[in-house]
Amino acid sequence: MMASLSKDGAGWRILFACPTTKKRRTIRTGKCQKKNAETALNMVERLVEARRLGSALDGQTIAWLKGIDATLRGRLAKAGLVEPEKAALLGPFLDGYIEQRRQRGDVESSTIETWGHTCRNLVEYFGEDKDMRTITTTDADNWSAWLKTHHHLAENTIRKRSQFAKRFFSVAVKRKLIPEDPFAVLVGSVVSVPERKFFIPRETVDALLDQCHGPEYRLLLVFARYMGVRVPSEIHPLKWTDVDWDGQRVVIASPKTKRHRGGDKRVCPLFPEVLPFLQEAWEAAPEGALWVFPSIRSGKKNLRTWLEKAILRAGLRPWPRLWQNFRATRATELADKYPSHVAAAWLGHSERIADGHYRQVTAEHYARAAQEATGAMPAVGTTVKKLARIPAHSPHVLAFQGSSREEPDRGNPRICVGVSNGDTPPSEGDGTRTRNHWIDSPVL
Repeated sequence: MMASLSKDGAGWRILFACPTTKKRRTIRTGKCQKKNAETALNMVERLVEARRLGSALDGQTIAWLKGIDATLRGRLAKAGLVEPEKAALLGPFLDGYIEQRRQRGDVESSTIETWGHTCRNLVEYFGEDKDMRTITTTDADNWSAWLKTHHHLAENTIRKRSQFAKRFFSVAVKRKLIPEDPFAVLVGSVVSVPERKFFIPRETVDALLDQCHGPEYRLLLVFARYMGVRVPSEIHPLKWTDVDWDGQRVVIASPKTKRHRGGDKRVCPLFPEVLPFLQEAWEAAPEGALWVFPSIRSGKKNLRTWLEKAILRAGLRPWPRLWQNFRATRATELADKYPSHVAAAWLGHSERIADGHYRQVTAEHYARAAQEATGAMPAVGTTVKKLARIPAHSPHVLAFQGSSREEPDRGNPRICVGVSNGDTPPSEGDGTRTRNHWIDSPVL
């Protein structure tokens, strides 16, 4: 008996005889156009025939099954026309993916550890047995908000974990486990946070060097500050064979950027600030030593905690992003002395990344600009003499106001010529000579 189609409120109802029990069964399509309901009717008839005869499904029916939503497919499975889909459980999927990448060895162990934070957050919020097909974009938004309200994570940390969640669920989409990635709506790009940038002066480094026990940790400090290396990822693989004493250069392997073409290593000059400490560590190293930082690369010491304690022992206050701001400080210094592309190449990042996340505006920049401005600024008498030579009918200068700080009662805007003489500007109405001279100028 062929299947039939009838109206069912806003949707349609397909009636057919079960191929095994011969009982009448019903499948509701939900709200849709009649032509789409007729397509579903045709496909149900094909499924019934395939079940009855034990034949394989044709390509068109297979494609239709792949395109329908989980609700309709579940109704077909309940009616015995298709095999029920295996649930895509969140916990087992994440564990399997992480283990697969670990066995492949195409990511660093530190990356696996970082991914683990996001996996734990996902499982904690949704549950290990959560069917990934039921997670919606609203659920993803709520998870992101929960990271802030429950775990009190910083904005960039939330963005980074959202980026990893998008990666995991996009893999599930490629594996046909879920129809779409609900986390695609989240923002995963990290933004620069100016208030977390901190310029570390050389005097601070000198104070910290006194708190270092042994040449290895002194070298670590100057490598972070004057070579701008990433700690600990670029410290661990550094070998003595990477040091070119004659050429005054060092080859720095970069696990973080090795996935980019030519980003696996870079050549950086041995700056004068580093050489004495490198020589000290070399002389203290045992015969045949391979690693420049043997005890540090063992991973037994928490370098962030060590640095924070050294800062406190030196009588200083810890700054944000303890190790990263060493690198940011050096990026700023090098950009002041060398072409931008050269400074970026030596530190192993792009100029765009350097401008957005590393380089800073320092007090020295302001002092230099103020010094140049002071040297170029004319004295008051010189300004008056030059203005006196301008014709009175000039359209650009109608009159020169004397020593009064009050604005002249004119309809034209004024240009204030400030003269810096090193004194503190007097207050209003104190009877002293002011440093502002107003020039009336026509509206341009």
